[in-house]
Amino acid sequence: MSDRDEKTYLAKAESRRHLILVTLTKEQATYEAIDATGVDFDRTVSTP
Repeated sequence: MSDRDEKTYLAKAESRRHLILVTLTKEQATYEAIDATGVDFDRTVSTP
């Protein structure tokens, strides 16, 4: 059984060097996962 099988809340999981870029405005917060090659591979936006 893999670690992913135990975590049913994960849609996708992989090992990748990355950073999380957080952009905050009065209206929303944007979170972007960017890998070492500059590819934006995940993003979410939330509102207060």
